[in-house]
Parts: sequence; C-alpha cells; structure tokens
Amino acid sequence: MMSVEQGIYYRLDEVGSRIWGLIEQPMEVSVLCDRLLEEYEVERADCESGVLKFLDELLEQEGVDVDGAV
Repeated sequence: MMSVEQGIYYRLDEVGSRIWGLIEQPMEVSVLCDRLLEEYEVERADCESGVLKFLDELLEQEGVDVDGAV
C-alpha cells in the first residue's frame, strides 16, 4: 500500500491485506471482525483490538475515512 500524497510505502501482512480488502466496502467494525473471525482462529477481543489499532494507524496516515454514523 502506498500513500502518494506522503510518498510513503506501507507493507501489509496477510491479515492487514485482508482487512484492507474488506474495507473497500464500508462496514462497521463489528461486521469486519465477524468476517475475520470466520477466516482466522483468534479471540474476538484480540481481533477487535487489532482491527481498531490497524484502522487507527490508517486514519492517522489519512488512508481511510470514518463515517460517524452508528
């Protein structure tokens, strides 16, 4: 993944790449975690924590937009 605006290249691991692919379509974090839990053996709390950390990092780098709708 590359930020053209910032001139930075990001290397994603398998899970990061999967998250990136899934969020091409807007979805709630809970739905994203549901999808990941179907594919990976991980506890829900660990999944949610990892997903939120990943999304926070993308948000900081302006790689994603967040819709505040509940």
